[in-house]
Amino acid sequence: MPSKQKFIAIAIIILSILLVAALVAGYFYSKKEKLETNQNTNTKTNQVVNTNKTTAGNTNNAVATNESIANTNTEQASKTEDEQKAITKSARFFTERFGTYSNENNFSNLTSLKDYMTGEMQTWTDNFIAQNKDKNKDVYYSLVSQAVSSNITEYNEEAKTAKAEVVAMQEETTGLPQKVITKDRTLMLELKKEGNAWKVNSAQWR
Repeated sequence: MPSKQKFIAIAIIILSILLVAALVAGYFYSKKEKLETNQNTNTKTNQVVNTNKTTAGNTNNAVATNESIANTNTEQASKTEDEQKAITKSARFFTERFGTYSNENNFSNLTSLKDYMTGEMQTWTDNFIAQNKDKNKDVYYSLVSQAVSSNITEYNEEAKTAKAEVVAMQEETTGLPQKVITKDRTLMLELKKEGNAWKVNSAQWR
């Protein structure tokens, strides 16, 4: 009997030890699972943060690119506007001088404009003066032109060429006693940019 009781006691002790070991193992296993879960959660959170940072960076780059394009377009538009203003100014100035003439001024209206002409237009001017210098000057004649409106009909930035129309109010005076006639005429101009200046390459009254 004592031997049986001793065996039972030993069995109880062994079972108790196994139970304690199982509880300890379960505790550490549960703790390990929690730790791994937290690590996975942190990893996913970091991935989300990094993804958001990347997205934000791409968005910022896109915004910067759009701003750069907008600035370039604005600068280009401003440059075009400045060029067209210069063309208009040259066309109006040329029209008023070109269209103001007296048969007593020896074609000074044309010769004074040579710096504002291309070589081709200067050649035309020389030929025109040569053909008309000996015309009858017995009857006084004068013409005064004033630009009243202007319009750019063509503009090629790459080729540096332009076409413009300038409407001028003209006061024509003839003879003694003087006879005065007022009329509107349009000067058709072709211009080329040489260096920093827009020069007239051809001019024709319509």
